[in-house]
Amino acid sequence: MIDLRGQRFGEWEVLEYYKNSKWLCRCSCGIEKLVSAYSLTHGKSRSCGHNSTAFKDLTGKHFGELEVIRFNRQTNKWLCRCSCGEELEIRTYDLIHGVYEDCKKITHEGLIGKHFGDWEVVKYAGNGRWECKCSCGNTGIVLTNALLNGKSKSCGHKKLINIEGRTFGDLEVLEYSGNGKWKCKCICGNIVYVLGSNLRSGASKSCGCKKTENLKRTMLKNYGVESYARCDTNRTNEQIQYVESREAFVNCILNHFNHKPCIEELSKVLGINESNTLRTVHKYGVESLIDLGNHAVSTYEKKIQSLFGGELSNRTILKGKEIDIYFPDKHIGIEVNGDYWHSSLFKLERYHQLKTIEAENLGVHLIHIFEYELRSDNKKEKIYELLKLKLRSENNRVIYGRSCEVKEIGKELESRFNEKYHLQGSIGSQIALGLFCRDELLGVMTLGKPRYDRSYQYELLRLTFKSGVIVVGGFNKMLKHFIKRYNPQNIVTYCDLSKFTGKSYINAGFSLVCITKPNYVWFNPKTGEVLTRYQTMKHKLLEIGLGSNEDTEESIMTGLNYYKIYDCGNLKFEWRKS
Repeated sequence: MIDLRGQRFGEWEVLEYYKNSKWLCRCSCGIEKLVSAYSLTHGKSRSCGHNSTAFKDLTGKHFGELEVIRFNRQTNKWLCRCSCGEELEIRTYDLIHGVYEDCKKITHEGLIGKHFGDWEVVKYAGNGRWECKCSCGNTGIVLTNALLNGKSKSCGHKKLINIEGRTFGDLEVLEYSGNGKWKCKCICGNIVYVLGSNLRSGASKSCGCKKTENLKRTMLKNYGVESYARCDTNRTNEQIQYVESREAFVNCILNHFNHKPCIEELSKVLGINESNTLRTVHKYGVESLIDLGNHAVSTYEKKIQSLFGGELSNRTILKGKEIDIYFPDKHIGIEVNGDYWHSSLFKLERYHQLKTIEAENLGVHLIHIFEYELRSDNKKEKIYELLKLKLRSENNRVIYGRSCEVKEIGKELESRFNEKYHLQGSIGSQIALGLFCRDELLGVMTLGKPRYDRSYQYELLRLTFKSGVIVVGGFNKMLKHFIKRYNPQNIVTYCDLSKFTGKSYINAGFSLVCITKPNYVWFNPKTGEVLTRYQTMKHKLLEIGLGSNEDTEESIMTGLNYYKIYDCGNLKFEWRKS
């Protein structure tokens, strides 16, 4: 990170670093504000806006019952006087967009009786929330912004799946109570309010009074036994008895091994999976008898090592932190991340990203491969081809870009090529360029409208080369063709940090802008199911009856026992016409 303290950018003076690439700055007018490093260094922000032509003087104007008196530069708000004599300060946005039309005393009554979709506001409930009555008769508590911007228009009855009178486990549904919840009566007599999605998915089966009994009943119904230790029909009685008591568990370890076994070795003896094996180790407190440091050495790691070689479990490069497989001659490390142990149950959001950056600072390219990727045969083969390219360079075919020709190609050819060779497959684009050598398609570059940052003219969406081929200068040749033909002013692109370093973009004249926040998928540890963030967007979850308007994607998915698996984020690059 470049230290910007004490430097001046326009009328900003940088005081100190805050976090997330933001700096606390003081404007020449005295206003202090957080500004991103990119906005400072690229001239996007030159002041707090006090002398901007975009600044509109609202002094003397009326907004409902409010008259604007003056602008307070210390709070960045407008001092307003209500018709009742009350004075208050309000943000520019809230004035212009009608969030406030009178003072707080009147505001708490001002929405009463008004209609927003099927909602009729009944009374103010405090903390920016309103008690509302839906056209169907249900009542609910709704945020002010949700009413004003139209995000909440009803209790959800139009999308409601009627489950009144039905029984789910020990719960009998009595009636709908609003906000996606149903009033239920448990078999023990307790009244509880449960989300319909939790009832239908089976996440809620009682008020909690018979949790243990329900668990045993489910196990008996599905597997014919009362505990997970007995649920595998292929296990012998001896294996089952190993986990029945601490004494039997310890004897099993001592009798089967003359060394400290890792979790994988012990799980094979017990006949249960690694997760339940580790859980049993912690249950009986026998961690000292187990080599917990090697439990992550999975069959995937052994498979990759058998194909490409390398050192298993290197702990010297990152000063005690483990690199699963290390190739000292290539300065490349491979991390094979299991879904369970690398989910948000155990790893923080930036764990994989920070480990990658730490390795990069020591001259090691760390490649992260996630278990859910290897469970897909198509994705696994593409990853193996990528490793061949990086680790077996002597077997790759080398062609020079000067002997190639760039042509624009059709959607069908571009899509077929990217689906076959790109890790993420194809994506819709406006422009597709192909790199040919004697009519053989060796590479594809696609561009289109920016998906995330509309301040750029184009986004480079896909850069793909045929497996087993290294085209020296191929990217530069396609890029120069695009620049000559379309004369772009700027281009943005994103590089997956978990697999690539982005050096080819630097060599082609791009500049690194930032490292983005890690992306994620949702993982269910019970079923092993993995869902992408695009499959679990809130509106899609609401469409299938999961959650309510007041819920978030996070609350709905965690309520269904899903956890996030974070990747390393992306390197964001830009090219500008200089």
